[in-house]
Amino acid sequence: WELQLKGAGPTPFSRAADGRKVLRSSIRELLASEAMHALRLPTTRAAALVSSDARVSRDAGNNGQLREERCAVLARVARSFLRFGSFELCLNETDGREGPSAGMTEEVLAPLFEYALQRHYPHLCSLPSRTQRVAAFVAEVARRTAQLVAGWQTVGFVHGVLNTDNMAITGDTIDYGPFGFVDQFDPDYSPNDSDAAGRYSYRQQPAVSAWNLRRLATALAPLGSEGGAAEAAAEAAEAA
Repeated sequence: WELQLKGAGPTPFSRAADGRKVLRSSIRELLASEAMHALRLPTTRAAALVSSDARVSRDAGNNGQLREERCAVLARVARSFLRFGSFELCLNETDGREGPSAGMTEEVLAPLFEYALQRHYPHLCSLPSRTQRVAAFVAEVARRTAQLVAGWQTVGFVHGVLNTDNMAITGDTIDYGPFGFVDQFDPDYSPNDSDAAGRYSYRQQPAVSAWNLRRLATALAPLGSEGGAAEAAAEAAEAA
């Protein structure tokens, strides 16, 4: 298991954010992750929650009104915090989504992939070619993701921000942000107030997860046969 401190402050990857987490959302994540575990759905776990006297300004109501809130640090554990988006670092695209390590396939992407394979999918390491390992890895991630999303749909869980940075390669629920549960059935329900188009709604979760899997296949394509990896993702994603 890996340990991560959420809300501990700025890191080299914080960009312009303050890296802090407020007590309100920390309690939500603790309760939700433990509830998901009790429902037997793969998830990160909350190991500890520590509040602080420090305060930060947050728009809790998403109405443009800032208020001071108490900070907290949530210690959470997971089988892995590697996300689909971790492999997009080396994307070499011309549509404005170029990764910060664009083109560094052998220097960055290959070692990251081999690490992920050895740590989380060691049974795939014996495959003779890297192209085969990539295709098998994507297919296995797709299978686990399909099982996870099927579980979400069963209990009415809606993640709220289902992008490539919020999906783990282990098929675990990760990053509890504006999540919610469908109390009265509404297939268009989305707990994310900024999701006006409904991209992350209950109805769309299988489709957007499949889209994210295709992005993972695209990110890994320089390591092998793009067609092989993409085809494996597409076939397995249908199960979602």
